[in-house]
Amino acid sequence: MITCIVYCFILGSGLYNNKEFNKLVEPLKESKRDVHEIDISTFLSENFNSLNKTLRTVFKFSKEFQIIDTKEDVRVRFIWKKFKIQNEFPTFPGITPVQNRTLFDEDDVTYISVHNVLKQNGYKIIAVSYPGAQGDRVVLAEAGTGRSQQRRYIDIISYLPKSHSALQENKGKFSPTSIQAEIIELSKYKKDKGYKKSIENLFDRFDKQAPKVFKIGVGFWANSKFTVKHIQQITIDSLDYFIYIKANQKDWIVFDTGKSKLFSTTTGKIVLPKVYEVSKFASNQLGFFETEI
Repeated sequence: MITCIVYCFILGSGLYNNKEFNKLVEPLKESKRDVHEIDISTFLSENFNSLNKTLRTVFKFSKEFQIIDTKEDVRVRFIWKKFKIQNEFPTFPGITPVQNRTLFDEDDVTYISVHNVLKQNGYKIIAVSYPGAQGDRVVLAEAGTGRSQQRRYIDIISYLPKSHSALQENKGKFSPTSIQAEIIELSKYKKDKGYKKSIENLFDRFDKQAPKVFKIGVGFWANSKFTVKHIQQITIDSLDYFIYIKANQKDWIVFDTGKSKLFSTTTGKIVLPKVYEVSKFASNQLGFFETEI
């Protein structure tokens, strides 16, 4: 079993032609132990530059490499002692400079809407569609047209138990034209029987507790140039709510546009995983990556 596991690793990692590594694992063929620990310190210090980029990255930024079986038991453990690897990538292109975020995009607005706004207000999430990463919860609004019908992915589909369901589209920044287009599209799910039925079918498939009373909303980040006058450029009467991410990237506000109180908490702090964006200005960041492994 151990021999098979290691052989698969050698094939998958591209080490099958590496004589030095094959010498290291050769004794495993005769072993009957269930778990093996192999020290590859010497191998790495002598062969690091000859490894492919993937392996160099793994060994540089990790402290240990484990191979587990289908029962999630560790069967092989590769370990190595710390050694300096500064300037081990002399032929690589320059390190991509990064900096703290200066802009929010649609991904951010969607994440904030789900985790900071909707969940905090007791909403249950049925489907989330991030740009370029659509899942299996597609809305088919043209029943009976076969494979030619359009496949629609609404950014967020959620519901407040025993109250209503919410359909929300998001934009990275406020644009009257693009947001108005989203409002027109979302309105179809309240006015058009076919569109409304497509959401009901989705609920029947994934969560039958979702109320079949629909509210529609949009979310966007308002940069420093945004003012209240910009809101007046869209047909706000067609919306039930909108989520507004403030320019400081620290606060969110949600507005109900009608008399119904859709949200018990209407303001809050933004909590996001720590992420960076690519800097437009090159800088020497080698020190950030200089380390010992």
